[in-house]
Amino acid sequence: MSEYHFIGGDDKEYGPFSADQIKKFIAENRLNANTSVKTTGGEWKPASTYPELMSPKGPVTSPPQQKDNSASPNISQYHFIGGDSKEYGPFSAEQIKRFMAENRLSANTSVKTTGGEWKPASTYPELGFASTPAGGTLMPGQHQQAVNPQAAQQKVSGPAIFMMVMAILGILGNIVNLGLSVFGTGLMGAAAGSSGGGMSDAQQFELIANLVSGVGGSIIGLVIQGLILFGSIKMKNLQSYGLSMTAAILSITCNCCCPIGWGAGIWALVVLADPKVKAAFN
Repeated sequence: MSEYHFIGGDDKEYGPFSADQIKKFIAENRLNANTSVKTTGGEWKPASTYPELMSPKGPVTSPPQQKDNSASPNISQYHFIGGDSKEYGPFSAEQIKRFMAENRLSANTSVKTTGGEWKPASTYPELGFASTPAGGTLMPGQHQQAVNPQAAQQKVSGPAIFMMVMAILGILGNIVNLGLSVFGTGLMGAAAGSSGGGMSDAQQFELIANLVSGVGGSIIGLVIQGLILFGSIKMKNLQSYGLSMTAAILSITCNCCCPIGWGAGIWALVVLADPKVKAAFN
């Protein structure tokens, strides 16, 4: 009997499943006719190209319940919330551990036994965890929110792009200031030399001080704006939570002359403070 794999709403591969399990997912609107499906060892194709998965009138509305042969009645079976916020299961403990090993699930993924309550995967020692996630023990009745990378990415995209634009403008501004500092210092030196009298020690000191402060300030500004730009890109891709926070803070503290930059940084900090967003970072 053929077994099938599919690409979920989080762009990850799930499987193998029997034809009855796939039809059950279609009937529950977890999958549809356009979902990418393949048989084990086969090529990805739309689910609609598999006649055995589709009835003549469309998806089967009440497929028979497929029992997981990998688990006996005395062994717990598990369900989990995928990155597309849909429920998948039942699976055996070994299948769940395999998903975790393949980075399809994480310690914060919401998991429940059949008929049980939703809890983080880390609260199930039989799945390979000895304790609850870092940050403390869940109180009775407390529920760990499912990690939804797609929803989190939608939240971070706005402030991340805002900070990227401000950082690019800041980089361009510092490049202009650097050029003006060098060019202006050259003009001052040339003017003093053409006067015939040369420059006094005080004038030379002032010229050097202006050059150092102008060039040095522009270089420091370039480094800071470059760090904000890099952190913003990481934030948009849900990578490096610490660097994303650093970029947001720098956007506030290092844009003294541009209040618009404060708004970008504050917006980013508010979004990054959301526990659901933080949990979605890699």
